[in-house]
Amino acid sequence: APPAAAGAAEAAAAMNDSVPCDCVLIRGTAVVNEASLTGESVPQMKDRLTVDAQSASLPLEMNGRDRVHTLFAGTSIMSASQTSGDSGGDGAAAREESIAAPGVPPTPDGGALCFVLRTGFSSSQGELMQMIEFSQQQLQSQLQPRQQQQLLLQLQLQLQLQQLRHQLQ
Repeated sequence: APPAAAGAAEAAAAMNDSVPCDCVLIRGTAVVNEASLTGESVPQMKDRLTVDAQSASLPLEMNGRDRVHTLFAGTSIMSASQTSGDSGGDGAAAREESIAAPGVPPTPDGGALCFVLRTGFSSSQGELMQMIEFSQQQLQSQLQPRQQQQLLLQLQLQLQLQQLRHQLQ
């Protein structure tokens, strides 16, 4: 296979991977499944962050106006591409994307390019895990041992259900 076809095949094989951190798209587009965080089963289209004269001085709002440019930890990438549209095989979309995102290098495998914003317990998934852990600690001091076991079992079942839903999609 030609090198371009091999790169596209590798990019396609890497899809349905979990996003390891919170990041902002700076080149390309992605379709992600955010069901593990939001419970929403409809895939979300994400496109690159564009900076113009008006938005250059504004802070990034990951959960606000810039949510459409943000990939969150724990979500699944269903597809990603380097360009905003279908190139039609002639490279026109790639040239257009290069002009639209000056200074942002193309990716070697044809995938999207992101800038990492938060990792670990600071990420959206990490915050969720901390909330679960700390709520368990607070409840443990207030609940009887049997109530603690029931609550932990319910939380485990909810997490397993969420993982099963994620795997089925």
